[in-house]
Amino acid sequence: MKNSRTPLLSALAIGFALASISLSSPQTEAQGTSLEAHADILIQHDVPMKTRDGVTLYADIYRPKSSDKFPVILMRTPYDKSVNWAVSPSTKWSARYVVIIQDVRGRYTSEGEWYPFRHEQADGFDTVEWVAALPYSNGKSA
Repeated sequence: MKNSRTPLLSALAIGFALASISLSSPQTEAQGTSLEAHADILIQHDVPMKTRDGVTLYADIYRPKSSDKFPVILMRTPYDKSVNWAVSPSTKWSARYVVIIQDVRGRYTSEGEWYPFRHEQADGFDTVEWVAALPYSNGKSA
């Protein structure tokens, strides 16, 4: 008898992997983006990024309070970028890295229609390009 959980577990594993992949296209920060300062890090909420087809995806950015350039840790998630499991590690890593957490297309703050895996490749690519072009990024991302 075949285990009926195997396809579900495989799909969940792929989903979690995709949620942590970085991808999308360059755009500068827009007005209305909130900026917070905590100790030695800056936090920017709801920073917009336009995809190649014009959909706006929103990210929270945690970065060192410095004019230097840093490597970027990018996480794209369908599970809400502002929840504690995503935010808590970000404040710890932000002393040496820029940490960007982005809601994927159609989920939470990001625009568009969410359809699992349909836009991930293009949106992911556009996000990585956008991340590399940010003024505080050294062009390296994970």
